[in-house]
Amino acid sequence: MLQIKFHNALPGLTLLAALAAPVAAAGAAVESADGTPTAVPARPRIGLVLSGGGARGIAHLGVLRVLDELRVPVDCVAGTSMGGVVGGVFASGMPLDEMERQVRAIDWSATFQDRPDRRAMNARRKSEESGYLARPEFGLRDGEILVPGGVLYGQRMEMLFARLAVRSLGIDDFSRFPLPFKAVATDIESGMPVVLDKGGLVQAMRATMSVPGVMAPMEIDGRALVDGGLVNNLPVDVARGMCADVVIAVNLGTPLLKRAEIRSVFGVGVQMVNILTEQNVRASLASLGADDVLISPELGAIGAGDFDRIDDLVAAGEAAARQRAPALRALAVAPEAYAAWRAARLRDAAEGGRLDEIRIVASPRINPDVLAADFHLKPGYWRADEFLGEVNRLYERGDFERVGVRVQRDGERNVALLEPQEKSWGPDFLRFGLSLSLQAGGDTSFNAVASHTRTWLNAWGGEWRNQAQLGQRSALLSEFYQPLGTRSPFFVAPRILLSHEQFRAYSGDDAIALFSRRRLRAGLELGYEFEPAAEIRLGAVAGEDRFEPVIALAQAPGATRRVRAWTARADYDRLDNANFPSAGQRLTLDVFAPSKALGSDTAYTRSRVDWLGARSWGKNTFSAQLTYGRASDALPYEEGFTLGGFQSLSGYGQWRFRAREATFGRLGYQRVIKPPLGLQLGGIINRMYAGGSLEGARTAGTFDPLTPDGRYYSASLYIGADTLIGPVFLGVGQGAGGNHALWLSIGVPWTPR
Repeated sequence: MLQIKFHNALPGLTLLAALAAPVAAAGAAVESADGTPTAVPARPRIGLVLSGGGARGIAHLGVLRVLDELRVPVDCVAGTSMGGVVGGVFASGMPLDEMERQVRAIDWSATFQDRPDRRAMNARRKSEESGYLARPEFGLRDGEILVPGGVLYGQRMEMLFARLAVRSLGIDDFSRFPLPFKAVATDIESGMPVVLDKGGLVQAMRATMSVPGVMAPMEIDGRALVDGGLVNNLPVDVARGMCADVVIAVNLGTPLLKRAEIRSVFGVGVQMVNILTEQNVRASLASLGADDVLISPELGAIGAGDFDRIDDLVAAGEAAARQRAPALRALAVAPEAYAAWRAARLRDAAEGGRLDEIRIVASPRINPDVLAADFHLKPGYWRADEFLGEVNRLYERGDFERVGVRVQRDGERNVALLEPQEKSWGPDFLRFGLSLSLQAGGDTSFNAVASHTRTWLNAWGGEWRNQAQLGQRSALLSEFYQPLGTRSPFFVAPRILLSHEQFRAYSGDDAIALFSRRRLRAGLELGYEFEPAAEIRLGAVAGEDRFEPVIALAQAPGATRRVRAWTARADYDRLDNANFPSAGQRLTLDVFAPSKALGSDTAYTRSRVDWLGARSWGKNTFSAQLTYGRASDALPYEEGFTLGGFQSLSGYGQWRFRAREATFGRLGYQRVIKPPLGLQLGGIINRMYAGGSLEGARTAGTFDPLTPDGRYYSASLYIGADTLIGPVFLGVGQGAGGNHALWLSIGVPWTPR
C-alpha cells in the first residue's frame, strides 16, 4: 500500500546526529593504559555508488543486504539509471525488506508497456483500443508527420516510481533525505552529464532511466534528459564531491548483446547505451583508490531485460559483496552506532496525508476546468493510492504524454502540483492499423485503416474524428463530438458515413455468390456519458443503400433503398482488454429501426445485445460470451445476423450463416505463456496466450433454404498474442459434420456503423 507522511525535520541532520556520538568518541583524545592521551582516528565518510544496468540493477538489493549484515553505514548515495532508482529509494528511507517486497511485486511487463488502463477510458477511447488500430500514435503538423520521442511515454513507470519514492514526497532537496542523494542523467541536446539533486525524486528517477529511443526524454528545467549511463554509469566523482572519503562502488558491468538478442527497439536502445557505458565506466574504475571498495557481481548471461530473474540477481549481489567482506568489515561500526544510524535512515510512512491545495499546472490548449472536473479529490485528508489513481485518470483521457505529480511544502501547507504534459506531436493525431483473416483453403480478407483525430477544438473539448478503411470492408467516417458544457455529461455527435463491402452468400456449405453493398448515411446523435464505464446514444440517420450482385450463378437484380431510421446504442464496458480480457464485463445494446413515417423505403427493427465477461485466477482466465440478435421479417438480406469465422463458430467459414434471429454463446479459457522477453519489453508483444473455446449457436429465419434453422456447435484451440499492431491468433476450429478450419488472424477489422 502506498503510504505518505510529511516530515518537517531535516533527515540528513538527524542521521549525522545519530553517528555524532561514535564519531566524536572516535576522534576524541582518550587515555591510554599509562594515562597518556591518545587520538583515535575518526570514521571515514562512506559514499555508495550504484551503477546502471536495467534488470541487472536488482543485484544492488543483495549488496545492500550484506552491507546491513556487516554494519557498514553509508553517508551519501549516488546512482545512475537503475542504480539511481535503487539508490533513491534507499536514500529516501525505505527499509530493505520492504524494498525487496516491492520489487518482487512489480509487474515489469506491464510497466514497460505503458498502456493506459482501458477500464478508465471513456467510450471513444475504448473504441479506439478495440484492436483495429495499432498502438503507435503519430502527429500531423504543417503537413509533416511527427513521431513521439520514444516507444514508451513513461507514465506507468513514473507512477511506479511514485509508489517507491513515497517517503520523498514533500522534499524537493535531495540533501534533506535521510541519506543525501544524487542521480545522473544525460542532456540529449548537449550530450553532457546532468546531476540531479533537487526537485522531485520521481522525476529524477524517470530521467536517469530513460533509455534513448525506447522511453521519451524527461524534461526538467528546460532540458530533455535521458539515461545517465551514456555519460557516467558509475558516478564515483559525484559521490566524492558529495561526502566520500571512501567509495563503495557497485559495478554491474554492461556486456554487449549478441546479434540474435537484438530483436526489438528495446534491444537496439539497450545496445547503444551498453556501448557508450563501457567507455565511461573504465574512467570511473580508474579513479578508485586503494581504500575504496569495488563490488562486481557475476551476472553472467543475465541481461538488462531479465526482470523475471530476481532471485538470481539478488543472490549474485550478495555473493559479490561477501567476497569483499574483509574490506567491508574494516568500514563497519559498533552495533550500537549502527543501530542508531539505521534508525535515523528509516522514514515512517502513513496511509495518507493532508492536502491543503491541489494545483493543476496550466497547459497550452486544454481547459483546466475540464481537468478539474475529472479530478474527483478535493483538499483535505486523502489516501495516497486514491490520489495517484486520480492522477492516472487524467493520463487516461488520452491527451497527455505524462501527468507528473509533486507534493511540496508551502510554509505549513501541503500543496499537490499536477503537471500534465500535452503530447508534443499533437493536436492532430494519426493512427494506422491492418487486419488479416485467412482461412486455409478458404477466404482471405484484408483491410487497412487510418484514423485522424483533432482534439480540443474549443474550450468544451470538441473533437473531430476521421477514419478511412480500404479492403474487403472499405469505409470513410467523419464525426464531430461536442460536449454540451465544461462539466456536462451530455454531448452531440453529427456524423457522415460512406462504406462499401463485399460478402459471400451460401447455399449449404457452398459459396454461390458474391454481393456488394454500398451505403451513404448521415446522422445526428445525442448522448450521455457515465464516466468511465458507460455511454448512451440516441439518434436519427438518413441515407441510401445500394445492394447488388458481383458474382452469382443466376441473374440477380440489384436494389437501391432510401433509409430513414431511428438509432439507439448503449455501452457498458469494464473489460481490461477488448481482445484478451482477464477481468471485467461488457454489455452492448444496439437498435436500428428504419421507419416509413420518416420516409424510409422499408420498415423493420433490428436489435442486438452482446455480453462478454472474464475472470482470472493467476495466469488462467475463464470467459463467457452471450449474443442475441433479432429482427422483423422485413429485414433485408445484407442486414442479417451472421455467424461463422474464428471465435464465432470457428469450425465454419466466414459468414457461413445469415439469419433474421441468432443466438450465440461461447465459453473460453486462456493461459498466459511466456513470450520472447526482448519483444515484450520492447513493446512488440504485451502478452502471449494459449487457449481454446466451446461455441454454440441457434438460428431462426435463415436466408439460405439449404441451411435449416437449428443448433450448431464448434470448438477452437489457439495461440494468441496481444501485440503492437493488435491481436494475433493462430488457431484451429472444429465444427459438426466434418466442418473444420485453420485460421490466421491479425488485427481486427473496423466495423463502421
